[in-house]
Amino acid sequence: MNWCEYPGWAVGSEVLQNYGCRMATGLGLTLQLVAISVSLGFLLAIGLAVARLYGPRWAQALINGYTTFFRGTPLLCQLFLVYYGLGQFRLFWTDLGLWWFFREPFYCALLTFVINTAAYQAEILRGAIQSIPRGQVNAGQAVGMTYGQNMRLVVLPQAFRNMLPVLLTQTIILFQDTSL
Repeated sequence: MNWCEYPGWAVGSEVLQNYGCRMATGLGLTLQLVAISVSLGFLLAIGLAVARLYGPRWAQALINGYTTFFRGTPLLCQLFLVYYGLGQFRLFWTDLGLWWFFREPFYCALLTFVINTAAYQAEILRGAIQSIPRGQVNAGQAVGMTYGQNMRLVVLPQAFRNMLPVLLTQTIILFQDTSL
């Protein structure tokens, strides 16, 4: 038996009786979109934040432009640019074998949310890394840790703890933005 056909579901307001299953389906789609976007965006944000802090100047400038663009333009415009703008190049995407991705609204929304939330999360993570006292980094170097070990074992765990409240707020904002 489908859970929407459950007899207890019909008890309640007329709105739930008429639209309850559609609302539950929409909530599931929203949660799926948010979970995937935040996860993939966070993976992208780690690389962006580290490159923005410690990469070459050209990479820092490029990442700064990326984050400034995606944080400074409305998400609705970004959704339109990805769905309608990139959809204009059907022959190009067909040749690359990616037309299946750009013809589906879900995937276009997912791509837009990932690159948008990655820009926000990269700046959040960058600020959290910069908030770690320099003495912590020096202590890791003093015991003989390599740069990668120092980042993985000393800096990033403390930065994640510092960024968690802001990251949760950004996730809530993304949840609300899925209505677009």
